[in-house]
Amino acid sequence: MNADPNAIFCSQQVIQSIGFSLGESLIGKHLAGFHFNQKEKWIGLTFPEIQYQFRVGSPTAFYSSGYKIASVQSLPAAVISNPSVAGVLMAENDRLLQIRFSDGKALIFQFFGRNGNALVFDAGKISWSLRVNQSEAILELQRWKWQVPASPAGIISLSEGGIPTLEVNSTMLDPLDQISQATRKFFKIARDLKAKEDAENAYLKAVEAYQRKKSALENRLNHLAGWPQFTALGHAVLTASSSFNPDSNSLTITNYESGETSILTLPSHSTPAEYAQVQFAKAKDMQKGWNAAQKQLENLEFPQAKASGQPGRSSAEPPKAIDASKAQISGYQVFFGRNARENDELVKSAHKEDYWFHARGVAGSHVLLKPKIKSQPIPAEVLQQAASLAAWFSKARGSGLVPVDCTKAKYVRKPKGAAPGAVKIEKEQTLIVEPINVLKAAD
Repeated sequence: MNADPNAIFCSQQVIQSIGFSLGESLIGKHLAGFHFNQKEKWIGLTFPEIQYQFRVGSPTAFYSSGYKIASVQSLPAAVISNPSVAGVLMAENDRLLQIRFSDGKALIFQFFGRNGNALVFDAGKISWSLRVNQSEAILELQRWKWQVPASPAGIISLSEGGIPTLEVNSTMLDPLDQISQATRKFFKIARDLKAKEDAENAYLKAVEAYQRKKSALENRLNHLAGWPQFTALGHAVLTASSSFNPDSNSLTITNYESGETSILTLPSHSTPAEYAQVQFAKAKDMQKGWNAAQKQLENLEFPQAKASGQPGRSSAEPPKAIDASKAQISGYQVFFGRNARENDELVKSAHKEDYWFHARGVAGSHVLLKPKIKSQPIPAEVLQQAASLAAWFSKARGSGLVPVDCTKAKYVRKPKGAAPGAVKIEKEQTLIVEPINVLKAAD
């Protein structure tokens, strides 16, 4: 489900329903109060016995009661001073609504999502605007064609995609109430999607931080891995100290691995023993740093996504039995193991060009995806689906996002003496996916 935050009021039918209902209920009534929140783009209009709230920013919204605008300001009395409503109009081919007052002034709402606005016109000029920069507003006013909203043919509701729609209903309720209900439902959808989006972004940032840390530790290990060379150099200098020439401050050392000899010139005023001790100290510090980095790398854990709370993902149930020869993903044959023994058999029987998947860091099924033609690559979206299947058939099923390792079967091997289901992999890539059961049995 994708609820677009700009969806409310994007329909002319919605504008028509609001305009018609406001015209039916407000004509002749006096405006008792006008409040606004410029930052959040809220407008509050108070009439006898009712208050209306409009949000012209993103997401656009409307409430006929029961919503409080925070941190409001009052419109100066000189702008609109207790007039009565003379009429309600809507633009012919645009998302605009106008409330005309008895003193000749007009309040116009522009429901343009992030660019929405509310303006007060007085004698053809802007006397107040919710947004600051409105240099083109008067020119725009000249091209608008206004009309009285006709009676709507149905009620407003929120579709599955989060878009307000007009449903025909012979027992039509007050459209304002219908719009308010749809708006409240929309905001719940939008909040849920925002929470999910925030969780996904936080998780992806954690994955990026993990990858940066892992890369930094691996680079440090590579840098410090040469510490034995300094130890060997120190021993070579001590062994060759009898050949030390104080005039040239040099000596001939032997590389015992290759058998080659070379002349080493020591720093000024440095004896062979002193130079060797410097090399031993350097090797000791590097070895200490290498051991620390290696321990950090071993303890570094790939971040796990928090549970999404979606129904059907609360436990890691074993996959239901299915004839693997008939399991397909988008027309590609897929195999999976239902226990450690089947996982091992899957690895043994795999063709080297098959794609292998497994949820990272948790127990789960091995998944094999077979190319239709061995020389042709499998589309990225199919690889994503196979990764989602591996996530679904794992202990991480209850997570919102799961890291899944993917590599060619030729880079998967079973180490001698390894536990059932355990393998070593190389040249893998990690896909971040939602756990989804995408299996479809072939006809």
